Amino acid sequence: MLTCYSPFVAEICAANLLFLIIYVNTSKRSISKAIHRMSSQQPKASNHWSTGIFGCLDLNNKTKCCISFFCFPWFACNTAKRYGECFCLPLIDQFGLMRVSMRHRYSIEGNIAKDCLLTFCCCPCVWCQMSREMDAREPVTSQAR
Repeated sequence: MLTCYSPFVAEICAANLLFLIIYVNTSKRSISKAIHRMSSQQPKASNHWSTGIFGCLDLNNKTKCCISFFCFPWFACNTAKRYGECFCLPLIDQFGLMRVSMRHRYSIEGNIAKDCLLTFCCCPCVWCQMSREMDAREPVTSQAR
């Protein structure tokens, strides 16, 4: 049964890979400029995520966790908008590019392979973690937007 869908899956994977290559090549300079500008403007904080990938299970307020699982498209689009990205970014971000961007913005340790793997395996948890990170790092601006 998988063989019936394999050409379709292969086309989707190829299109996503092409998008990733184009995105990385066209935005490499602008990303490095933005990272340099942001790192010089922001005080140095911890170089780790403020909560773990399953951190919503440890918190008393599980509202974001529930929303991210039961209404994921709205939650992801809203989180992208709060981050300052295009509202529709989650619709094309299948590789965790926003997570990579957030790691660079906040100088969080990690690598793109781990970001892609986490995004692929548990997308709602990743987006919930990014939302919590924005709340922890920018409590005033992320709430006001």
